[in-house]
Amino acid sequence: MKIGLSDTLIGVHEITATDAARTFRELLDQVERDGESYRITRHGRIVAELHPARRGSLSELADFARANRSAHPGADEDWAADIAWVRDQSASLDDPWNQ
Repeated sequence: MKIGLSDTLIGVHEITATDAARTFRELLDQVERDGESYRITRHGRIVAELHPARRGSLSELADFARANRSAHPGADEDWAADIAWVRDQSASLDDPWNQ
């Protein structure tokens, strides 16, 4: 396994798809426990990346709702209602991400 630099200059391990398949459980453990990131290659080309999941925050959701005050063209009524609810309720909601 070699280590390259990602676009954000963070060290990223590079691993072949075959090796990733053989050690997938260990890769997941390292991603979860240590925050490691991996680029998975097939025939020398990067085909996937494995990295810790991004955690959102309630404030980001509220910002999204404010930025999307009106429904986008083609959006269904349920989407518009959900955005309105988030915008209206965001001040009183508990943040499930604790941020």
